[in-house]
Amino acid sequence: MDIEHILRILNSHGVSYIVIGTTGLMPHSGLPLTNNVGVLISDTPENRTELNFALQDLGCHSCSGENVWNAVPDDLAWLEEKTVHDLTCPHGTVAIYRAVKGLDDGFEACKSRALVVAMQDGELYYSLCDEDKSRVQV
Repeated sequence: MDIEHILRILNSHGVSYIVIGTTGLMPHSGLPLTNNVGVLISDTPENRTELNFALQDLGCHSCSGENVWNAVPDDLAWLEEKTVHDLTCPHGTVAIYRAVKGLDDGFEACKSRALVVAMQDGELYYSLCDEDKSRVQV
């Protein structure tokens, strides 16, 4: 599984996101620890559009019922149906959070406090700061 590939695809589409939690990546190192990653996104129509393109490029599937997995559709309505989406792709599993309980001051405030972390190839991503990790209730 390749978590960094997932993040590179999100970056290539200009998706505004923050990696949340510590299970997807080793803290502050960028080295994969498991085959899943959770990201908090900027919940704007433009960002959801770019996110949808990125998820399609990754070959993601979302669960629409009991063990019924469907490819990410072109219609963005599915992203607005709920605040958390669990997806799978050939590179790992992805949890998309449109909002996270405990981070009530919003995405931009969290991003301003986030850590900038380099992947092994030097590409950057944002990771939730330790203070915000302690406030997260997922």
